[in-house]
Amino acid sequence: SDIYSIVTDEDNKPVQIFNMSWLFQLVYATYSFQVYQLIKQNGRNISN
Repeated sequence: SDIYSIVTDEDNKPVQIFNMSWLFQLVYATYSFQVYQLIKQNGRNISN
């Protein structure tokens, strides 16, 4: 609730943006972690 009060103005509009950006960050973190694992595997294959 403290987090919401930081990003909320009188209309309560930014809360929706905050939720969307949180969801985007979660998706992006998952995606970049998978890409990182893929690069790590490829790096290991190349070095072998």
